[in-house]
Amino acid sequence: MRRQSKICVVILAIVLSLLKPCFNSDAVALNAQTNQEQSFVVGAIFPLTGEYEDIGKVAKAGLEIGAEQIANGSGVSIQLRICDNRGLEEETRECLYNLIQEGVDFIIGPMLTETALVAKEIVNHKRVVTISLTASDPSVTDQRDGFMFSMVSPDHLNGQLLSDWILGEKKVKSFGTVPVTVGYGRGLELGFTYDMNRRGVRQIARLSKDERVEGGPPLNKYLCRLKSADVILVPLRGYHAGSTVAYLRNDLKYKGILIGGDGWDTGSFAVGANCPGDCSANESHFFTFFTDQATEVQENPIYTIFAAEYTSRTGLSPGEDAVLSYDAIGLLMKTIEKGMDPSELANRMRNTNNYAGSIGRIDFGGREYPTLPLFLSKYEDGKPVYQRRLMQTLQSFLQSPLQGTSNSYSDVYLLFAHGFQSEPSDFDSFVEYAKGIGVPESQIFRTQVSKDDYASVRAKQLASYINQNQIPDRSLIVVTHSMGGLDMRWMIGNAGSKVEDQNGQLDRAARKVKAVYTIATPHGGTYSAASAACYWHACYDLSINHNFNNRKEVSYQYMHSMDGCHIPFTSLAFWAGKQPSCAQGSVNVRCTWEESFVQNGQETDGLVLGDSQKFQSLIGASPPIWGEYQGCHCDGYTYTWELKQTDKLQKIIDDAMGRSACSW
Repeated sequence: MRRQSKICVVILAIVLSLLKPCFNSDAVALNAQTNQEQSFVVGAIFPLTGEYEDIGKVAKAGLEIGAEQIANGSGVSIQLRICDNRGLEEETRECLYNLIQEGVDFIIGPMLTETALVAKEIVNHKRVVTISLTASDPSVTDQRDGFMFSMVSPDHLNGQLLSDWILGEKKVKSFGTVPVTVGYGRGLELGFTYDMNRRGVRQIARLSKDERVEGGPPLNKYLCRLKSADVILVPLRGYHAGSTVAYLRNDLKYKGILIGGDGWDTGSFAVGANCPGDCSANESHFFTFFTDQATEVQENPIYTIFAAEYTSRTGLSPGEDAVLSYDAIGLLMKTIEKGMDPSELANRMRNTNNYAGSIGRIDFGGREYPTLPLFLSKYEDGKPVYQRRLMQTLQSFLQSPLQGTSNSYSDVYLLFAHGFQSEPSDFDSFVEYAKGIGVPESQIFRTQVSKDDYASVRAKQLASYINQNQIPDRSLIVVTHSMGGLDMRWMIGNAGSKVEDQNGQLDRAARKVKAVYTIATPHGGTYSAASAACYWHACYDLSINHNFNNRKEVSYQYMHSMDGCHIPFTSLAFWAGKQPSCAQGSVNVRCTWEESFVQNGQETDGLVLGDSQKFQSLIGASPPIWGEYQGCHCDGYTYTWELKQTDKLQKIIDDAMGRSACSW
């Protein structure tokens, strides 16, 4: 819990403190390796100043106690390198690069979702095992075989667990959710809504496609739509969550059930919710990942040892952040060996089961996060009162919309469109991943178009291929690489044209498309196309001048105005290191590289400038999604690293499934 309180049973704390040497040896036997004369450097990133300093200081205390107990019990030397990121993204980057440069063996933190997502891209690239204590957004741990872990289960699973609990306890015929488009609470809303819809509960209101942007509609205006719902999920945190609860209870006189997550377990929530008044009205429930009110916790000897030491130092009982920090260093020190390759450490972390922590049994079960229970509490007289534990089950993971099953993805249609001098086989990794999460193989398509012809020729071949297959209208999720994105833009931009689409094949194909995602597509052109060595027809379409003119001549607005609806486009932009290379057989081949690619600090994926991968004046286009990776973009060579980032395909499919179909 974020809340901290005095331990009532002072005598127990004193006794346990006196017996600390005995208890510590037991804890170390359970939770630490006995690698004599080994020295480890442990990095940590906590918000020790700023808005979230309260949780950072609590986590720091838990980490220090854990490190001391392990060192005292096993003889292992542990040096802590703790960096204050103030809960901010830029400071998180600075902390990460400094800690990595110091050669830390692993990193504990950052704590907030926004900062953990910053860490994810860096540590996966630098291969440093990192575990966030409380970041529960699904995006934090969605890269399989990566180096970013979390000590808590992701919120899309927690949302399903809340749905399962409320449907088992109450007669619920309708529900509503406070919409979240980015950041904390997004996964909680996704999982809760998914499970409610799957079980036939009527959703009172939802955002329209025009409202589902960052910021959305005015919150109070939207809340008015939810008044008739039996239950409302409020997946917000802190004062924002509290003020929303107060508005629902006090202004709208809402009498139904309110549910929230661990973001309710703060002092700022109580202020915003006007506790003990509005937050206690009727039924207001929320979950946390830990509470010392639970009998299971109170009877856990490892927690008892830790709590006694924590109380002797601070005069308070340890909250959620302290307990998770204590368990995180114990878990990692049990797993690591000196000189271990980071990939081996990450694999061992994934396969950790039956770890005895102060929070209870911890099982990762092959994932980047553990299967932990949720502790459900209810506000009474303005204070949270523990009710019961909610246990995650294997079935909840199998039903997860982000994990993928044959049920959840059985209606997905996928098309992969290759680039210049490329092959359908470039998408092998994506295809295998899609099949692995349950997309029917009969609904996965790969185009084979001319490798080097004009975009107009390739686009018509693309349309012909789409029309030859049985694909329902507005169902096809199109994933393109490099020039394939220009082909798709040409196809959709010219659909219905009296000049280019006289037989209507472009229009018929365009109507089957639900959403388009372009990977490393040179929407602004590429310098290499102007090279004398690039003599194919495609080079003209890939040039900077042509792309500038093409945006005027073949405006996507044509398709938009023709039908009164648009197909959403999203660009995924990548960059590589300063000296990228690609392997062709056993020979190391340098990618096309020019100094002009990195002028003014611009990043490149080895072939296409980062800025060129953005959309220019494209209606319906989302902001680019950026990603750093090892390797580069080499059309026609064996390895195109952008197409090995299978975790991006998971995001693509989930994003497309969340979009409502436009009525043609």
